[in-house]
Parts: sequence; C-alpha cells; structure tokens
Amino acid sequence: MPDRPGVYVFRDAAGAPIYVGKAVSLRRRVASYFARRPADPRIARMLRHAASLEALRAATETDALLLEARLIKELSPRYNREWRDGKSYPVLRVGGEAFPIVGATREPPRPGDRDFGPFPDMGGLARALPLLQRAFRFRTCDLDIRPGDPKMRHVRPCLLYHIRRCTAPCNGTISQAAYRRDIGALVSVLEGRGTHRLLAALRARMRRAAEAAAFEEAALWRDRVRAV
Repeated sequence: MPDRPGVYVFRDAAGAPIYVGKAVSLRRRVASYFARRPADPRIARMLRHAASLEALRAATETDALLLEARLIKELSPRYNREWRDGKSYPVLRVGGEAFPIVGATREPPRPGDRDFGPFPDMGGLARALPLLQRAFRFRTCDLDIRPGDPKMRHVRPCLLYHIRRCTAPCNGTISQAAYRRDIGALVSVLEGRGTHRLLAALRARMRRAAEAAAFEEAALWRDRVRAV
C-alpha cells in the first residue's frame, strides 16, 4: 500500500464490494484494520467477510474524499452506512440567480451554480458562513429577487442587513452590478486567487470614502479589509 492519499475497497469471496473507505495514507489506514480488534462491530463483521482488498490512489485528500463518495453511491457496499441514501459531502454554493444566494448544501449541482468544496462536515461549513458574510455581505435567504421589480422597495430588510452581514438586495439597497462585484470578490477568495488585488481595491475605497468625509462608509470598508 502506498503512503499517500486514496480510496480502498474491501471485497467478499465473490468479488462484490462490501466496504469503501478513504485515507490520507493508504498504508497507515489499511494497516490499522489488522493492528487491533475493531471497536465497531460493523467493521469487525466486514473484516470476517472480506476476502480481498484493492486501493486507488488519489492526488490529494480532497480527491480521495470525492472518489469515496462517488464509489459508495455507485457500488452501494453493504457495510457503508453513510452516503448510500444519495447524500453527499456538503459544499458551499454560489447560486446562479440574478442576485446570487450563498449557502451550504448537499443538493446536487444545478446549471449556473458554482460549488466549492467538498467539506468534511456541515457544522464546520455552517460556522464559516458568518465569517464570510462579514467580509462580503451576501444574502442567504431564498427570496425571489428580480432586478427592477418595483415591489422590492416595499420589502423590509431582515436582521442580517442591520448587523451588516447582507447588503439587502431584497429592498433595492444595492444595485445588481454592485452586488455581483461583491460576489465576484468572494469567488476570487474561494478559488484562492486575487486576494491581494481585492485588499488593494478595498483599501482604495476606504481611502476615497475617508477623503470625502464619508467616515461611516470608510469604516465599513475598513471592517471588510479586516474580515478578509
């Protein structure tokens, strides 16, 4: 077994897959099954039925995670309890709406959406969302917001607007172009690119606001710089 990330598959005597797992190190993970008696009775039963074992190498731990999820869905091994019901690892989704919704989901991708991940658990992703909102002030609601809709000005912004976590496109407070610029900055950071350019642009906006004596606006850009 190689000392690198990948996926391993236990098979029974007939060659049918009975368990799929992922590992940061295939060598260490597979060895752990035979080094001591498994604490989980389900795994102990699986080992009694296992007759062969194969491994598939992956470039990274994330690739191994994705491959494991796909194989469990395709093979439906009897000793895997997770992901056989169609669930998958959570992702951070930037929607394809006119005013994109950002949120965590396990749903399959839709045309126009951008998915980032996967992440190991929904809890960690849910805790990260408010931190991202501090910097990029996106919406997480599912309101049907259409550009130029006159009814929007009668919508009362929710609490997220008042605590500066959303720019309230539901109320027409921000234009579609400005909102999409914020979403573009978020996507750049999620892709791991453009962070230095983003910070330079935010600092420039902060300076222009301060020079115009718009100190409350300057403070918003300062807070966004700190959040990024």
